[in-house]
Amino acid sequence: MSSTRFRELDGLRGIAALAVVLLHFTVVFEQIFPGHEPLGVSFPYGGLGVQLFFLISGYVILMTSRRYGHPGEFLRARAIRLYPTYWVSLTLTVLVVFGLGVDRLFRPFWEIASNYTMFQSFVGIRDFDGVYWSLAREMVFYLLIALTLWVCRRKVPDWFVHWFSLAWAVGGLALIAAYAATDSSLVRVLVLASVAQYAPLFGLGMNFYLYATTGKMHPVVYPLGALVIVNEGLMTNWVNGLLCGGLVLLFAWVIVVKDVPVLRNPVLVWLGAVSYPLYLLHQNIGYSIMDQTIDTIGPWPARILALAVVLLLAWAVHELVEVRLSRALNRRISKGRKPAVTVDKAEA
Repeated sequence: MSSTRFRELDGLRGIAALAVVLLHFTVVFEQIFPGHEPLGVSFPYGGLGVQLFFLISGYVILMTSRRYGHPGEFLRARAIRLYPTYWVSLTLTVLVVFGLGVDRLFRPFWEIASNYTMFQSFVGIRDFDGVYWSLAREMVFYLLIALTLWVCRRKVPDWFVHWFSLAWAVGGLALIAAYAATDSSLVRVLVLASVAQYAPLFGLGMNFYLYATTGKMHPVVYPLGALVIVNEGLMTNWVNGLLCGGLVLLFAWVIVVKDVPVLRNPVLVWLGAVSYPLYLLHQNIGYSIMDQTIDTIGPWPARILALAVVLLLAWAVHELVEVRLSRALNRRISKGRKPAVTVDKAEA
């Protein structure tokens, strides 16, 4: 994995990003902005793209942790990976929303300022853009990995990954069950803070990475897969739970087979490469463009225009921030130290 890029992961990222965009452009927009001419088609299960992102994250973050080793180095690498692109994307979104005067999306200045932390939702502050909720969950996962690196003295052994992921998922299910039974606000906070609903997805991703490196599938993946279905069923509905189970099977198949030509399609690979800024930029910027243009040019052209604009912005942010700025920051931080670890872009 260090010498060649696992392009199938890029393809999966591309599918995940496209699914989320389709959900927001065909379903959620019409819920938030009623009164416009409807599109006539919908893609209601695009939210599964986020679950796919979490599976991929479990896989690549464990890989990253083994490249860096020290908890501080690991967290610094993730901060450089996430924050500059997030800050630029948030700033662009604010400029577009206020520039076009889409008052339905306005937020007070203090709320917008708090969003630059990425942890605003954990203290009850609204996300300026609805997609930001998943980033705080990712950051909790990173902190847990850093903690395990510290506890295990740099390298997390395979056995620890197996049983930590299961314990995390079972503990998460217990919290979800307690919340379902009591509807307690305190338990709800614990569910959010522990990323309980998505713990099995992160855990499966980590265990699939271990399979990719050892050729051995540990039995812990079976209860983790079952917990994915149960958690999603309890937190949303059982149709979503079964669909998440199918998503896990698809991901496992890709990891086992490795060579999946359709996932190396250049369009999917490109979408995967720009998936992070696309995810951050598409929702409120897309909504703003559609809200301002649908009544003039119609629902389909408005969505095509919005998609074209957010794809262009995502490409620009990817090239200028994710690639160039992040590389420059890594060089600056590494100056005077031992050479930085070269990390395969599959982990991005």
